[in-house]
Parts: sequence; structure tokens; C-alpha cells
Amino acid sequence: MTYKFSIQGFPDNWSDTSGLLYRSYSVYSGSSDGPLPASLVSSSLRYSTGSSTQISSFPIGVSQTFVWRGYFEPDSTRETWQFRTTSDDGSYLWLDDNAELAVATLDPDNAIVKNGGDHGLQTVASSNVTLSSSFYYAITLIAGNNAGTGSVTLEWSDDGGSTWSSSGATYLSHDSRFPDGFGADVYPSDADPNTDYWLVGPDSGNGSIGYAANADRTTWTFYNKGAGNASSIRAAYGKDGNGRGVFVMSNSNSSSEIRVSSIDITDGQEWTGVNLPTGSQRFCDCLTWSDDSTSSTSGVWLAGRRNGKVARSTDGAVSFTETVLPGANGDPILGIAGNGSGKFVTGQDERLYISTDDGDTFASSTPFTAEVINGVAYTSQTWIVTYTKSGEDNLFARTAADSDLTTWSSEQDLGIAKPLDRLDQNDPGPVANIAAYSGHVVIVPNRVTSIARLDVNGTSISNLNSITLSIEKPRDIATDGLVYMMGTEGGDIYESTDGGASFTKTVDDVEGTGTSMNAVAAAVHLPI
Repeated sequence: MTYKFSIQGFPDNWSDTSGLLYRSYSVYSGSSDGPLPASLVSSSLRYSTGSSTQISSFPIGVSQTFVWRGYFEPDSTRETWQFRTTSDDGSYLWLDDNAELAVATLDPDNAIVKNGGDHGLQTVASSNVTLSSSFYYAITLIAGNNAGTGSVTLEWSDDGGSTWSSSGATYLSHDSRFPDGFGADVYPSDADPNTDYWLVGPDSGNGSIGYAANADRTTWTFYNKGAGNASSIRAAYGKDGNGRGVFVMSNSNSSSEIRVSSIDITDGQEWTGVNLPTGSQRFCDCLTWSDDSTSSTSGVWLAGRRNGKVARSTDGAVSFTETVLPGANGDPILGIAGNGSGKFVTGQDERLYISTDDGDTFASSTPFTAEVINGVAYTSQTWIVTYTKSGEDNLFARTAADSDLTTWSSEQDLGIAKPLDRLDQNDPGPVANIAAYSGHVVIVPNRVTSIARLDVNGTSISNLNSITLSIEKPRDIATDGLVYMMGTEGGDIYESTDGGASFTKTVDDVEGTGTSMNAVAAAVHLPI
């Protein structure tokens, strides 16, 4: 339907916020003609939501479908327009009357752009569409990814297709009153309250944490999480014993080395303290949560400690027991990750440890020569491990397919310096911070201003690039799949929305005290 708005109270249809509002669904249905709208129902709605004034190479994870809804307002006197999408895999675009239906009842045959099916990047344009300026036209874009790396771009032309634009700050808008930006699908996500937030942990000695809503990552609120005057060291997001989303943070504290948030990080309440086994002040330089082999309610939490131990929880971080690493010594554990189905990988010194039983037991191996393994991550059925080498100043990496952890890629010099040594007991230490999404990896060594980014697929490493930033020294990085967020010494927050190719300072001295941000976490269940 076409609308011309005037300010006489709020009608049923309204536009008050720039950009199309998007929501994400954890499903991709159809192969030759997917993604099919019929599968986009409330039970498959994920937590991801945001507003896009420009949809250009927007990344889409495996088995996910995104829906953008709102209005398109032409800004020229020309009345003949065309629209096109470039997507991997399928995408559809509806305009005017046909765009107004509930998303699950949209008819692909009525779309003005039909770019459906499983395929690589493919561009399909509409025929000419007659539009008049000063009117708002209902618009709905659906794009999904069945496998591999997915993305979508939306563009339009008012000159017969000679020139195309995707910059929509003056063209695209939505109605902020509705969770879908439109009013056709008013059901909310069943996700937990914490899923809309980012977390930072300061090296401040006052026990505080900071959070920001994903919708406004420039406005941060800090409060005391407890644990005395302990500094934050590492943070992760996972599930409690009831399967609800919680944040867990390690602290430089003699007791309650772990602190667990409530299911609502905005409540300002003191976090629950948890004592870890075998000695106090054995701080944790790495934390992870992952689903287990049975998809249990609480999954598995693992914490790597400075005394060479790994602490494990299967009750939602209520309690932890010690997991034995064969041949381990007292050197710190610097990296740990899970694959979402019960397999975990960590390392100590040159030894690689692999668990195939939900982190209960680990087997040791040395499949390649390393001095210290200092980072582990998992994405798109691929493990990535970073390490140092004796006598070398740079950081190195290898990858392996999840199906074969005995075969690793050839060694890759990342072209960036290895992490610096621990500054003090509150410093996470010589850790390689890794943020990964859909096979794309961004690596930030602790307290080093150089960043490496690369794509991984089994034992294949490609598109390696590095940049050196003129910023304060980074302490941590995290991603929700769309934004890569980095915290630095001095408390600055930097973000990248182009996969780590560039970073922009979004907040200067976020706590207002010049305190370094040791930990950054996004409210997503890894791996992604």
C-alpha cells in the first residue's frame, strides 16, 4: 500500500525512524527457490535486530534468514524506478500492497525481485516500477543463507538502471512502535533479555561492569558487580541452569574468581560469586560456553586458569569441578573454545588438548611445532589455533577441519606481532584475542595495535590481511556476527562493520576514568 503521512496523531501506519528494521530467523527453507517465507514464524525468530540505512554486503550466517521491513520514500520527481538484490543465497523483494502481509504469508510470485535459490553471489533486477515522491511505499526484503558465506545487497535506480545506489538514509524508514518496524508481525522474540546487550569489563579495581544496548552502542551504563575491588579479566556469554542467557566474568579476586550475571544485565544487581576448585588467586585468562553433545539445557562452561588447570561447569555456572589435562604443568591456559556439539579444544605451552566428551576429559597431542598456544576459536566447521614460536616476534596460526583434528594446515605467519607479556596480575596476559563469524576471523594480540583478518575453511586459509591502527593498545575483541567490537587501554571502544578491514572509535574513555577495558563480550551463543 502507498501512504502519504501527515501529523494528526498516529495512524495505523507510520514512519518515524530512519532505516529498515531487520529481524533474524534461525531457518533457511527451500533450495531451488529459498528462502521460503512460510518458515519464518515466531518459533524460529532469533534475537538479532537492528536498523539498516544501507544494506550492502550484509553478512548472513549459515541456516539463517533476515527480514527487513519498513518504507521506501522516493526523493526525486522521476517516477520510473528499478530495484535489485545481489545475494548469496536467495533473496526476494516486495513493494507496495504485496509487501504488507505477515512475513510467513508473503508470496514469492508477487515479489518484484525474485532472486531465490541456493547460489553464489547473483544479481537480479526488477522491471520498471512507477513511484511518486512524497509517498511512502511499504517494502519487505527477505534474504537467507543455506551454507557457506552469505550476504545481501539492496540497490535502486531512478534512471533506467544506468546508476544504482544502496545509501538509504533519506529513502528507508520504519515504524519504531512495532517489533518488526512495520506492524505486520508483532510477535516478540522468545530470546532472553540479555541478548540485546554488549558487555565490557574494566581493569579498574572497583568491581564494575558496563553494558550497552545493541541499538545504541555509544551509551554505556556501569555498576558494581561485586567481588570487592577486583578487576575484570575475561568475559563470555552462555546459559544458566534453566537455559537462559547469562554473562560470566573472571576476576582478579582471591575468592569468587568467577562472577555470574542475572538473566537481566540491566538490573544493577550484584552478580553471583563462584569459587573455583584447587586454590585461590588462580585467575582465568580464558572463558567459553558451548552447547554439548546432548543439547542439554545448560550446556558447558570451561575456564582456563593461570595454574594450568581447566574448571568445568555443567549446571549453568553454578558450580565448577576440575578437569585434568594430561601432562599439564603450572603454566597458564590462554585459549579455549567449543564447537557447539560437545568438542572442545585448548592448549598449554606447545601441547594441544582435545575433548570429545563435553570437556570431561582431554587428550594431549603436538600436531605441529609451537612455543606457546595462545588462542583458540571455532567457526564454520573449522578450528583455528594461534601460537608463538621460539625466537620469532610474530604470531602464527594453523587451521583444521572439525572432522579431522590430526591434519592441520601449513603454518601461516599472520604478519603481526605476538601478544605482549603480562603487564600486571590484572592483565589477561600474552593472549591472542580471536573473534570469528561464518568462517571470517579477526585476530587482535593483547596490547598490540596490529590486527590480522582472514577466512578459514578446514585446512584452507585465504584472504589474509593485516592493518596497524593508531590507537591505544587493544585488550579484547568480540563479535555478534555483524559488529566487531574492541576495548583498549584507556577505555576506548572501537567498532568495525566491515569484517575488521577498518575500525572506528565509537566511544572515548567509556567509563570516564581512563580505565582499560580488559574484556568485551557480545550476547551471542558461540560458535557462530
